[in-house]
Amino acid sequence: IEERIPLVKIFLTSMNFWKQTTYRHRKRCQIQVYIF
Repeated sequence: IEERIPLVKIFLTSMNFWKQTTYRHRKRCQIQVYIF
């Protein structure tokens, strides 16, 4: 169980990164405004 938690965390992190990347391609302006 202890070893699975980091893996799940990493998986969720990569999923979030993938979603943000796809979202950037769709709406770059909104993402830039959101970051700044």
